[in-house]
Amino acid sequence: MKSTTMQTKASTGWLALILLGWTLAVANCQSVRIPTPNGFAEWQHTADYAAASPDAVQLRVRSVENQPKASLEVLSQTARLHFESIGYGIKRSEPIQTVNGLAGYLFVTSVQTMQGEYRYLTAFFPDEDTVKIVEAAGSADAFAKYEGDIILKIRGLE
Repeated sequence: MKSTTMQTKASTGWLALILLGWTLAVANCQSVRIPTPNGFAEWQHTADYAAASPDAVQLRVRSVENQPKASLEVLSQTARLHFESIGYGIKRSEPIQTVNGLAGYLFVTSVQTMQGEYRYLTAFFPDEDTVKIVEAAGSADAFAKYEGDIILKIRGLE
């Protein structure tokens, strides 16, 4: 009986340490977000910011380590080559800047699928340590309704 109690206390101790570590890791995550676009609802499933429209346009904002370190110019050239190599048509490609002066680059691409045309938007903002990334995707018809407001909200990236 004493052995079972000691095992339970040890298990509880390990569980508490694991939960504490996980809580500290989540608390130390750099949270990035944009103002929620009109017609979208924010939802929380990870430390990332995510939102969705009623007609299935998905939006995600996240921050990743800038590793290997790359400049905005290198990242934008690499993204362009990637989109072209996988058959995505580039509909829009331009520099973008947040209201706080953070320089980035924006792509809006298009791809034909068996379900019709889909659009994918990505904007990225590198600094020395991280790259802030905004992604949105959905059917071309649904996406067209939100594209302007999403881009406007990207300028409010925090």
